[in-house]
Amino acid sequence: MATVATACHLRQVAYNILDAQQRRGAFLTAATEFEGCVTKSESRDERYDQYAAAAGCYAQAQDHEKAARFFVLALRFTDAAVHCLSNGLLDGAIAIIKKYSTHVDREIVERIQQEARFKYLKEKRLE
Repeated sequence: MATVATACHLRQVAYNILDAQQRRGAFLTAATEFEGCVTKSESRDERYDQYAAAAGCYAQAQDHEKAARFFVLALRFTDAAVHCLSNGLLDGAIAIIKKYSTHVDREIVERIQQEARFKYLKEKRLE
């Protein structure tokens, strides 16, 4: 049974692990625990907080696709788009700004569009 206290504790333990492989595993465990907390959340805001916490753990574990997905579930669209862009998931960033453009900071949308133009021109893959 997942509890927020357990998930927070697991996340704190993960931050204190020095070995990269063990640290990654610990963050994945914490992320899974936060996911389990979502179903027990009493309010929508609590669910969003648990999704955001899971996203942060997935980001620390370098599972960037899951991190982006959970940022979206937390309605943190700008964070999701920035995370994709910063971690080589340009197509994911584009998908986010296409679907949630009114919810992503304008400056970030423009930055992603600029990166996409550059990359796609370079690859001759303009759409």
